[in-house]
Amino acid sequence: MYKTDSNYPGPPNTKQNKTRQVRVLLHLRFGQDRIKSLVELRYSRMLDSPFTFYRGNALLQAHDLAATSSMGLVSPICGDSHLMNFGGFATPERNLLFSVNDFDEAYPDPWEWDLKRRVASFVVAARDLRHGDTVEETVCRQVVGAYQQTMLECAEQSAMETWYESISYRDLRQQASKATLEHVERAIGYIGKSDALADALFKYAQSYTAQNERDFEQFQQACRKGRLRARSEADFAADHLP
Repeated sequence: MYKTDSNYPGPPNTKQNKTRQVRVLLHLRFGQDRIKSLVELRYSRMLDSPFTFYRGNALLQAHDLAATSSMGLVSPICGDSHLMNFGGFATPERNLLFSVNDFDEAYPDPWEWDLKRRVASFVVAARDLRHGDTVEETVCRQVVGAYQQTMLECAEQSAMETWYESISYRDLRQQASKATLEHVERAIGYIGKSDALADALFKYAQSYTAQNERDFEQFQQACRKGRLRARSEADFAADHLP
């Protein structure tokens, strides 16, 4: 596990990135011990756009995050904390709660990795939808601000209170009714009125979004040249017809 003394995450160091050859090999390594037809279907879905590629590149980003700074605090993390891996859960009390819904890549690693992947996913999605730089930065600051505020609230709770803390869809509706800009400004300024974390994470997210686009192009080329094989959902279904 990678540890440093730095408090804030920096952008990925492109000098430490491996060659295109090695980055493609990471995808090949991912598929070695998995069902071949499902891997090919996964690659087909990743070819749709830079965002769908990002959703499937948790291994590649973990490889890159290992070369970035962290404060040295390791804990169990989701490992694939992008925006599409959050959703609703029904409880025995018939409440609908909002939380992470994918734990396939859960592992003890620096806590910053989940936050970096989550923030970058919002920027990748905003750019994929062509919303522009202003929206990219605004959504980044919303995510970071909400994270800062929640961590401060949890720090004042007991272990038992934190364990039972939850977010319901009723909570989300109530928050959505407030003025978004006012909420974000209050959340970002909550910790010492400092934008340092939001600034650093936005810089990282922008840099990694550009890296993701380059990786997506390399992934497309590898599929076109046959180094990685992608099969459509129709082909996959045809293979499994009785």
